[in-house]
Formats: sequence, C-alpha cells, structure tokens
Amino acid sequence: MGKRAMKKGDKRLKYGEFEYSIDYYQKAIRNNYNVGEANFKIGEAYRLSNRLKEAEPYYQAAINQDYEEEDAYYFYGLALKSNEKYEEARQELQDYLGFAENEEIRELAQN
Repeated sequence: MGKRAMKKGDKRLKYGEFEYSIDYYQKAIRNNYNVGEANFKIGEAYRLSNRLKEAEPYYQAAINQDYEEEDAYYFYGLALKSNEKYEEARQELQDYLGFAENEEIRELAQN
C-alpha cells in the first residue's frame, strides 16, 4: 500500500498536481513506507507550489529520518528563512556547506 502511494505521489508531483501528491505521500507515511523520502517530497510539493513556509516541518522530518538527499538541508534552510527564523536558517545553511557536493546548490547556499 505504501509503495503504491509513493509511486502515485511521484506521478502527481511530476505533473504538478501538488495537492494530490501530498495526499499520496501522507498515505505512504501512514503506512510507514520510506518516511524520510515521503516527508522530503511533501516539502518539495509545498516548495514547488510556492508554499515554502509550509514545507519547513516536512524537510525537518526528512532530515530527522536520516534522509540522505543533500537538497533537503538546503531547502530546509530556505524554509526556515521564509518563516523568519533567520539565525536557524543561517546555521542550517552553514552546516550544509560543510558537506555539500552539489556545486550549483552550494553556490546558492553561499549567497
């Protein structure tokens, strides 16, 4: 059930159907399937639909679940910033720069 929900969520996210994708990813989480990845993708759905403030707890949950995609740390920092948590955002982005391998995002985090 969880695997199917993730696949459907991925398809909806790909086509820009963000609300539907969020519903499917939440279903995957309820079924305890790839919880870290599902939280990251919920964060992405919020970010891609210009609701970065709402993405913050999902990026944080992904990181807390040891989700290894480094983009999660960068976007978490941006979400903190959008929620006016400037000191936390600065610290998160500084921490990210310590292990960032994606040069494009690394440059963005430095600015």
